[in-house]
Amino acid sequence: MTRWFLVAALAALSLVVGCKQPTEQPAVKPPAREEPQIAAIRPADGTQGVSLAPDFRWRVPGELQPLAFESFHLAEVGGPTETGEDQGTEIAYASGLHDTSPTELNPFQPPPEVILTGALRDMKQLKPETWYRWTVVALGPSSKAKGVFFFRTGKGR
Repeated sequence: MTRWFLVAALAALSLVVGCKQPTEQPAVKPPAREEPQIAAIRPADGTQGVSLAPDFRWRVPGELQPLAFESFHLAEVGGPTETGEDQGTEIAYASGLHDTSPTELNPFQPPPEVILTGALRDMKQLKPETWYRWTVVALGPSSKAKGVFFFRTGKGR
């Protein structure tokens, strides 16, 4: 009986030693791919003393070409430290930029193909000494980009 017990114990031991469980490897995550960014050209982010009737210019990353959709948003806000998208009052929304005006917009004289909505349509100029946030969202064939920028208008006349 002792012999049988010894054989069984050796068999069990060899199974345990020979059948090691694979060590669990931590899941390797691929490095986060940064979304392409839209760059503000005019007015530059944080600029103060901007014209009360500015035109806007930006640069869209090349990897978004050809553009499938592009929109522009302009909101009156309290200042550049208030970066929440839900803060402020949107005064202009323009769409259809990808076909006619993919890198610039004069919201007071938009191209005929651009659809512009909001209170800005009834305004001759922006309010003096007021902070605004402008946002451009662009969609390409396989990625999207967004740029959020702030400026403050000058005193005016």
